[in-house]
Amino acid sequence: MHRFLYGIESAMLQKADKVLVRSNRAREIHLQNNPSLDPSKFFKVGNGRDEALFYVDHAAKDIRAKLGIGEEELLLVHSGSLGGGYESSRMFDLLQNLYERGLAVRLLLLTRDEKTARNLVPDSLQSHVSVISCEFERIPDLLRASDIGICLRKKSKSIAGIAPIKLGEYLMCGLPVIYSEGIGDFDSMLSDLPFVFRVGESYDTQAFLTWQDRMRRVDKAEVGEFGRMYFSLESTLDAYQTALSR
Repeated sequence: MHRFLYGIESAMLQKADKVLVRSNRAREIHLQNNPSLDPSKFFKVGNGRDEALFYVDHAAKDIRAKLGIGEEELLLVHSGSLGGGYESSRMFDLLQNLYERGLAVRLLLLTRDEKTARNLVPDSLQSHVSVISCEFERIPDLLRASDIGICLRKKSKSIAGIAPIKLGEYLMCGLPVIYSEGIGDFDSMLSDLPFVFRVGESYDTQAFLTWQDRMRRVDKAEVGEFGRMYFSLESTLDAYQTALSR
């Protein structure tokens, strides 16, 4: 079945006039697998979000009181699916590190599958994790009320070229982010940014603790500006226009 589907994919790539990909890494993978393909017909296009929905707003902190989360608590947030392809255990490991240092910390899981999310939470962290299933329209406000966004994926060939849309949502709302290395173009795009913490197969616990402490004083407007520049719907449309006009 894999060979059959791979053959169909290869034929589609050969026949297509233009191929739109989410990352330069995806382009590289296709060209490595199909050396006869014309590199010039590949175009990277983003998966943008509307600036009218995802933006920085410090007043959103008021939402924390409704959730029973104190102003001094560090609020981590994971938005989207959970399960096999996600580094759930690493996410809880990061939370455990903060808790063991005596820090006031909470993790907010925004997901439609509440049952799966609750079953993943270790018993020792139950009181530090809140699971919320809500409509899409509520997501931006909940992100703005948070302090750090989590975007962790398991490293594998099948997702090496992806560009998770949640990372752009976090940044556009002014959130510093924790992400997994080796996913799409994120390493080259984000590695030098002070408001980003990259997690590999292992990570320096003390470096993480130092980083999260600095993020309590981060300039959210600066983070949001970077997010708009690379992940907004407008930047995405520009990339599509460039691809389709050539």
